[in-house]
Amino acid sequence: MSHLTLSEWRSESGKSLAETAALLGIGGANAARTLQRYERGERPCPLDLALAVERLTVGRVAPSSFQQARRDRTAAQNEPGSEIVGVGGALVHDGETAADGRSGHAISADPALRATP
Repeated sequence: MSHLTLSEWRSESGKSLAETAALLGIGGANAARTLQRYERGERPCPLDLALAVERLTVGRVAPSSFQQARRDRTAAQNEPGSEIVGVGGALVHDGETAADGRSGHAISADPALRATP
């Protein structure tokens, strides 16, 4: 059996993020966005949720698909040209926060896109 990502399964099934989040018991003010973060690998997916996804999709989505999404996201962030943020001498990816809690602004790898003083 060929495994799908959760996003592919939702598309095939005609389910929205909100519907799928409700079926999986994800609560909170923005459950759909929480599920989206797991789908995209922006956050690690808890094992119990990954197993619930496997049950909901009758095995069409493997729990390992969430780990793969995290690996893919990490690899994409480390590719040349990805946005890097300078924060007090540390470099982090745009949207992340440095260890000291400060965040910075993206610095484009393309010199033509950088602001000139």
